[in-house]
Amino acid sequence: MIGALVITTVLGMTPTQTGGLQLTNERITFGGEFGPVRPDHRFLPGDLFFLAFDIEGLKQDSQGRVEYLMGMVVTHDASNKVIFESKPSPQSMILPLGATRLPARAFILLGLDLRGPCTCRVTVTDKATGVTRHVEKKFLVMEPTFGMVAFRATYDREGQYPAPLQGVAGQSLWLQFGTVGFSRNPQTRQPHNQVELRVFDAKGQPTTEEPLVYEIKSGVDEEANALDWRIPLPLNRPGNYRVELKAMDKVTNSAPYKISFSVQVFESVK
Repeated sequence: MIGALVITTVLGMTPTQTGGLQLTNERITFGGEFGPVRPDHRFLPGDLFFLAFDIEGLKQDSQGRVEYLMGMVVTHDASNKVIFESKPSPQSMILPLGATRLPARAFILLGLDLRGPCTCRVTVTDKATGVTRHVEKKFLVMEPTFGMVAFRATYDREGQYPAPLQGVAGQSLWLQFGTVGFSRNPQTRQPHNQVELRVFDAKGQPTTEEPLVYEIKSGVDEEANALDWRIPLPLNRPGNYRVELKAMDKVTNSAPYKISFSVQVFESVK
């Protein structure tokens, strides 16, 4: 992955303010809303930006229900232009476990024409008390190049149910992502992208003799500028693993684009 970018965080409170509504544990994640902290805050055009945080101190009713407003604004720092805005909308949640902490997230699919530094600001208001807090993160959208974008894990092939990068032996994950910035064969006007999946055990040894290989090289619309990938990852035995995905543009044979991440598989309950 590409090196880290310095970021700023604003919680919308002064050091003397304590108790009540607080936004904490704010982080830009890799792999969707349940993923680990992203190792850098630089994104390719077409990537998926996820900001996760915890809402603490919402006032509950006698049944553990909380009500709040949440809104999001993303601005382009150089032009000061709003590129996305979601007005504060009412949210309601029941917290049956009795905790005052509520995990939350905001996300945006970055446009293929977007470039440069941006700022995401999320605002939360407790409807019961009227107290408002906000969290703010800066990130950078780089110049386009071949790579993998919008990586996330789900429980289903269709990508409707987000999943953490872990599970119980017997479950399956689906690895969802796209490739962008690819070239096309000048004669057929078709791309030829190849993705290799390799898994390593806790000792760093590969779990199979050869990587699994997937490719897309036909049937792609001439107007398409991104290719969608859905790769299954069955969690067939407990352990700690490192998964490596390597994408290649076989038309240009340029340097491959790699991502790697940890997956933890637990023993099922006996």
